[in-house]
Amino acid sequence: MFQNRKRAVWLLRGTSLWTFWVWGTLVRNMIIDKTHSLGFRAVHMGLAVISISLGIAIWIVSNRLNSGRFDSTTGAQGRDLGAKHSS
Repeated sequence: MFQNRKRAVWLLRGTSLWTFWVWGTLVRNMIIDKTHSLGFRAVHMGLAVISISLGIAIWIVSNRLNSGRFDSTTGAQGRDLGAKHSS
């Protein structure tokens, strides 16, 4: 089980780093090269913000998984997902 968790952590972190590198490179190139229209640049900058935000979220999940604060049987908050709530 420990090997699978460690492998998942590295996969998630690799995905985050790849996202940061790809979108960071695109943003840098779009700042330097202004040959595309404003609309094209605005759409791709918006996509970059969304993708980088997802990369940050993936990194946070990988940190929680690595520290043991995330358990697939109880969910990210440590609550039992199968428990019924009383009103």
